[in-house]
Amino acid sequence: MRVWMDRRIFCLALFGLALGLLGAPAALRAQAGAYQIDPKQSGFLVNTGVAGLFKKFGRNLTFEVRDYAGEIRFDPKEPGASSLKIQVKSQTLALKSQATEQDRMNIEMRTHEKVLHSEKFPEIEYVSDRVQIWKTGEGRYDVDVQGHLRLHGVTRSVPLRASVQVRGNRLEAAGEASLSQKEFKIKSYAYQGGALRVADEVKISFNLVALR
Repeated sequence: MRVWMDRRIFCLALFGLALGLLGAPAALRAQAGAYQIDPKQSGFLVNTGVAGLFKKFGRNLTFEVRDYAGEIRFDPKEPGASSLKIQVKSQTLALKSQATEQDRMNIEMRTHEKVLHSEKFPEIEYVSDRVQIWKTGEGRYDVDVQGHLRLHGVTRSVPLRASVQVRGNRLEAAGEASLSQKEFKIKSYAYQGGALRVADEVKISFNLVALR
């Protein structure tokens, strides 16, 4: 009888140990998982330098991306399991720089018809290939992402760097990336006979909020 009881206690102990081992990774992965980007709480801007005699827009033209979605998988303990995927509706780029209504309409129309060819290429997509993570504080991280961008029918490698903060089920990521329009077979924009010319380099900045 005593032997049977000892075996029962031993089996219960093993069962409890197994549950503990199964529960431990879940606790360790408290900051891991899939976060869905919330555009209502996020910001996504595209900036281009300008040149020429037509200076009323200042040194930059800024466009706001208004329709996008994506998923961030973030695991600081296993960077290889982390990833980023985001899709942008190219037709939703809208001029954020101050301009008259007429200038705004002309610039947006030419941007979509002559530069991005938004009807032919309605979606822009970025997918990460590799993610590196460095912890900088409690719930704070620096992140380097190597990924490929599909834009204007062309796919090229584009790196980005971001600062990430994780608080419970909320992830915030702020960062930037830059790209050359020529690499994506995009002709630089010119307005009013070249009085306003857009530089080849485009800078993308973002402040993303993602929830799970």
